[in-house]
Amino acid sequence: MKQVTFIQSAADNLEAIQVLMQTHESSEPIRIAIAFWGAGVEELFEDCQSRKFEIICNLTAGGTNPKVIRFLRSMSNISIVQLKTLHAKVLIADGSALISSANASTNGLALEGATASTWQEAGVVVPWKAVPRSQFIAWFNELWALSQPIEKADLEHAELLWSQRERQFEGSEGSSKKSDELTEALTIFRTFGFKGRAPMIQVYIRSAAALLALGGCNGEIMPATPFKFLFSGGTTRAFKHHENKFVEGDGGVRLKTEFVGHFVGSDGRVSSCPSKGRFKSLSDDVVCEVASWMVGRGALPHEIEGEVIEGRFFLR
Repeated sequence: MKQVTFIQSAADNLEAIQVLMQTHESSEPIRIAIAFWGAGVEELFEDCQSRKFEIICNLTAGGTNPKVIRFLRSMSNISIVQLKTLHAKVLIADGSALISSANASTNGLALEGATASTWQEAGVVVPWKAVPRSQFIAWFNELWALSQPIEKADLEHAELLWSQRERQFEGSEGSSKKSDELTEALTIFRTFGFKGRAPMIQVYIRSAAALLALGGCNGEIMPATPFKFLFSGGTTRAFKHHENKFVEGDGGVRLKTEFVGHFVGSDGRVSSCPSKGRFKSLSDDVVCEVASWMVGRGALPHEIEGEVIEGRFFLR
């Protein structure tokens, strides 16, 4: 390819990716920085097992299906890391690079011929004659250096976020291009409370898990009523005590920027929380398990001492 080529659709984007991957013959890896990954992209890599890949994804924003990441991590020719601030969609191969608006998903790439339900995408294929390859590689390597490895707790956190996304949005990725519209479905949430004075370590677990369960660790908007229920153990007392740390409006609630990391690290880990001293010996696994249980997945860990409380809410 000698000149910049305009990509006008999701189908064209898929074709460009296939061409760049299939014609890559260098011993260097194909470098991919695409924020969000959905079901269907696995087939692109099954035919390219003789090529090496370095992939950066975003696991913490709730837009990546963790099943796909588990698949990619199982491939011996793929190295994959995560970067929570990544929003780019770039693929760097032998002869050129692809820059586009499309995520690696059924809707973004018109996989399986699903052209009727895809997003309207656009992009460009840039040959090295137009922009030096070294600029792309330097950019990618800088992001790679900022990235973090993907651990078991990260995948569990991503599963929580993906599950909550499916609960909140109309259809899963690939089934409807209206997946950004909130549904009115009634949802069951679970939390735990105390009749007497609550042990503070248990309160810390509940607060951190509530943010993790509803994907609010980085200050994202959460449905207000379910969050207050989870955060406060079925009452509003605990939330009232901390309401100066939150912003409310339009039925939602979110952490103020200056308090991101106060209850749980912005990556969903207790170990990265600036106030982790409050949690003493609390582990990341316990928080993840409690958060999962709060939204109806898995069992409540034995470390939890409070009384189980259920609530049903509409997500708006």
